[in-house]
Amino acid sequence: MERERVQRLIGAAMIGLGGIQAVFGSMNGDLVFAGFGIVYALIGGRWFWIEAYHSDTISIHIEYTVYYERIHS
Repeated sequence: MERERVQRLIGAAMIGLGGIQAVFGSMNGDLVFAGFGIVYALIGGRWFWIEAYHSDTISIHIEYTVYYERIHS
């Protein structure tokens, strides 16, 4: 449970830092810097989404697979 919370916090921090970078880059007219900020925020969003919505699904699937293999072996 603690690991999941830390992983979600990492994703949220990546979104925030990428957003700040994009804003400062666009304010200074540096589109490359702003673009990398947007990319970083998107990666953070994907990280957060995977950790928030799919970590439980993946662990349930693994538990079911192990249980199924024990029964049918």
